[in-house]
Amino acid sequence: MERNPAPQKQVWRRPAAVLVSALVLAACASGGASETDAEAYREMLEAQRERAAATSSAEAARPPTVSDKLREGDGYREAGESGQAMWSDLQAHTLDRDDPEPVARIASLHLKEDPDRAEKLFLDLAEKHPESAPAHVGLGLAKLSKRDLPQAGASLRRAVELDPSSVVALSALGVVYDRLEMHPRAQKYYRQALAIQPTDYESLNNLGVSCMLTGDHAEAADAFRRAAELEPRDYAVQNNLGMALARIERYDEALEAFRKGGDEQGALNNLAYAYYLNGEYQEAIAHFERALLAEGDGKLTILRNLRLARDAFALEGGGKTAYRAGKGNANRKSTIPL
Repeated sequence: MERNPAPQKQVWRRPAAVLVSALVLAACASGGASETDAEAYREMLEAQRERAAATSSAEAARPPTVSDKLREGDGYREAGESGQAMWSDLQAHTLDRDDPEPVARIASLHLKEDPDRAEKLFLDLAEKHPESAPAHVGLGLAKLSKRDLPQAGASLRRAVELDPSSVVALSALGVVYDRLEMHPRAQKYYRQALAIQPTDYESLNNLGVSCMLTGDHAEAADAFRRAAELEPRDYAVQNNLGMALARIERYDEALEAFRKGGDEQGALNNLAYAYYLNGEYQEAIAHFERALLAEGDGKLTILRNLRLARDAFALEGGGKTAYRAGKGNANRKSTIPL
């Protein structure tokens, strides 16, 4: 069943309520109105109600537009109702089959479940609408999901040419260059995205990942902390924050972040792994042993990690070795593995 977006209802009702309040205050301040004034006031209110009702009825009776249906689909998408979102986008497409926006949104819903299908839809869309930035963004994301980095980069660069303010395209370009191990260029694109939308927590997380890959753990921690403040429920971000803090030896804060990103066993394992990366093998061993005593399903992995730490400790003869840079310890969309 079709429903009107909530924001439209609010737009029509709030001005009327404010106006009535103003009129009531004016009447009270007059110090006593005549019968004629009171009658005029009632007529004014009645006329106002009739106008508001007529406007609301006209709005309700107006046929939905492509924009209406796309907004409706966006609402469903944000609520996690992908099926309803696709239905709204399909309805938008039937209203104007030459508009690329509905097709781009339909294709985006396929990206996670069926990248091949998404790629075909976006490719067709880009061929029909070569000046459509969303079509090139979607094609770039589909190529990126299939690890076709050259084609992903080409599509995303074209999207940025068409729409320099596309945060999604800029951030995705950063991922492409990170995977090509061109980290300074990747960070440039993340910063461009954040200059446009400072609250884009995924760009902040990706910037942090890139900084970790270049060994700038303090800057990574700052990016992850801001991302975690914006989206505290993303466990990957919390674990990434923990790893960045641990790499700069702020271990208590790191453990707190790790605990927000998983259970106690995982938190202790991750902290132990950070000690291992920092060359503090004795502390790593102690924390892997604590992790084994905690409840959880990762004991086999922890035992393997513990063996590595003991071997490293024996090889070095004990004590702290040189600070070691590690790769692959930060995540874009998955938690740090046990």
